[in-house]
Amino acid sequence: MKNYSYDGNTINLTNSTPDTMPGGAVVDLGNGWFAIPVADIPSGGYGAAAQCGAFKFSVPSTVTLDAAADFTYDIATQEYSATAAVIGRVMEQTGNTVHVLLNSMSGGVR
Repeated sequence: MKNYSYDGNTINLTNSTPDTMPGGAVVDLGNGWFAIPVADIPSGGYGAAAQCGAFKFSVPSTVTLDAAADFTYDIATQEYSATAAVIGRVMEQTGNTVHVLLNSMSGGVR
């Protein structure tokens, strides 16, 4: 296909914050778009971030989430929160581990 660019699973991300973006942390890119840096990105640095796929998150033992439920996550604390932003949809839960399909521009679930 002549207009195909790339698969879109990762994006190139410039860290314009004063702090390092830790690899594996959820980053809010705005407009309901989230990504997870694949490695630490220093302040002013540039790196790859996954914007789609299934990712594992921990939830408290008292939390049970159904498949296809919205998964809410507090970006500031990097923890599950029932009242935080929806970052994706639950695929499955095993014990305290929830597999989440991340909201994204490519392959998104919004």
